[in-house]
Amino acid sequence: VGREIKDKKTKITVLSLDGDTIRWFTHKPDTGMNRVTWSFERNGVRWPSRTEPQKDEDPPSGPLPVLPGKYRVMVEFDTWKDSLVVEVQYDPRVTYPDEAILRREQLLASWNAQVELAAKAFSQLQQCRKSISRIRSAAEVLPSVSRTSLLARSDSMDASIAKLENRYMLPEDARGIRDESDLILPELWTCMGWINSGDLIPGDNATHALSQLGRLNRLAADAVNLFFEEQWAPYRQWVESLNLTPFTDRGKL
Repeated sequence: VGREIKDKKTKITVLSLDGDTIRWFTHKPDTGMNRVTWSFERNGVRWPSRTEPQKDEDPPSGPLPVLPGKYRVMVEFDTWKDSLVVEVQYDPRVTYPDEAILRREQLLASWNAQVELAAKAFSQLQQCRKSISRIRSAAEVLPSVSRTSLLARSDSMDASIAKLENRYMLPEDARGIRDESDLILPELWTCMGWINSGDLIPGDNATHALSQLGRLNRLAADAVNLFFEEQWAPYRQWVESLNLTPFTDRGKL
């Protein structure tokens, strides 16, 4: 087997019988018999993170398993491809009310939308940090007065970004026990805990948690929008007047 094939990964794709992709992930095969497990999870959405995903990184798994039903599992490696149909069933010892399944799916869709909003906002802040890092590197070629002013304004931008990031998660250098009740990441976990608690229909606690999450998330997104309008736009305009253009465009949240 040539090196090109040895370096390739096996791709496992789970599809609905209508052809919709439910889950996909990869596996680095080894010599001989390989065992790969699909634990009935579906594709999830990426959370806010200071770490950028790798170019070829698998999507995260979602917090809830797939619904009962038949799925096609397809395995691909190089030019080889095969598939089979599997049927997922709930534990026959437990009764799952249809209303509980439907309500949980509805809440999951709303929860996913909140995760996507938070991740988009946080990613935009990380892009700002990258731009500032490039600006600092480019400042070396500027006259002393301009460089000093540019670095000072960049420090101010960094401080504003840090305050916005702290709405989502604790600072990287945080130590000890901190109050996380008003942070979005812990609220995401709390909310999903209520959505996925037990086999009964999610109740008022799940609805309240989702409402609280939505409120915090919207306030944070509005603060990010305001930062771009009132602080980042003038900063960017001033930097570009110095013939520096290390910026990427963004969409409003």
